[in-house]
Amino acid sequence: MLVVGAILTITGVLKGTIGLSAFLAQSLHYTNYYQIFHGIGEMTIGSAVYWSLAIEEHFYLLFPLLYLTLRRLRVSPLRQMLVFLGLCLAVLVWRCILLYGFGTFPERIDYASDTRADGILMGCVLAVYNNPILDPQFGSNRLWKYFLVPAGITLILFSVLYRSDAFRETFRYTIQGIALYPIFYTAIRFPDWGFFQYLNLPWMRFIGITTYSLYLVHFTVIGAVRMYLPQFNGVIQGGISLLISFGLAYAIYQFVELPCKQLRKHFSPPIIDTSSASETSDLVKAQTSSKQK
Repeated sequence: MLVVGAILTITGVLKGTIGLSAFLAQSLHYTNYYQIFHGIGEMTIGSAVYWSLAIEEHFYLLFPLLYLTLRRLRVSPLRQMLVFLGLCLAVLVWRCILLYGFGTFPERIDYASDTRADGILMGCVLAVYNNPILDPQFGSNRLWKYFLVPAGITLILFSVLYRSDAFRETFRYTIQGIALYPIFYTAIRFPDWGFFQYLNLPWMRFIGITTYSLYLVHFTVIGAVRMYLPQFNGVIQGGISLLISFGLAYAIYQFVELPCKQLRKHFSPPIIDTSSASETSDLVKAQTSSKQK
């Protein structure tokens, strides 16, 4: 996408200019810090969203080292969860220090890896302890469905509707991470319940498999449609952009993502953890026995 966008910009098909430093920042995944200090000039139109990909790459670079260290130290899943929650708290405190102590400008907090990594860490919390697929369920079905999910939705709405600038740059991200925890858990644990059953419909699954590519292309497509079809109103432009974006996203999924997945499987031999395999086997046996009873 970066290469194609750069070529289309250089040849004049898309508006704007391409700068080497901006292109390297996007290619080497430090877009977020580049944008903090230099803005989004000299980037392909619509590619400013890559700041979030940089955060992900930084996280994926460092987190495995932390997790392997915890595993080698034989830290229990419960304590792993506590470590991750402690790091989430540290990120929140760091955001507060930057805002209230140093008066840092919002972009520094919004785009930086050190201030936004807690969003991904909350997913790791869900994975290592009280995992909705692998672990025995904590609490009753009614607790998750009729109390925790509504509580999560309420917190999400509150985080969106409460418009304080200071809140938005500090506590909002933490509250949203906490709110999404029970929603994700219940959606995975009870996929046929309530609204979650619609997430498994074929057309929703199609959207799901194309979302990453869709995220990469949609802003560029919107910019191009506005550039070449200014005579249409925003609704029609949005509909055209949506169709083109889905077409491109599906093509990328078929011709880039799937082949890369096959290469990953080919070059990554399976790693067998006998202790985890034994624990999983015991859990499956226990669940089977429970269902039989």
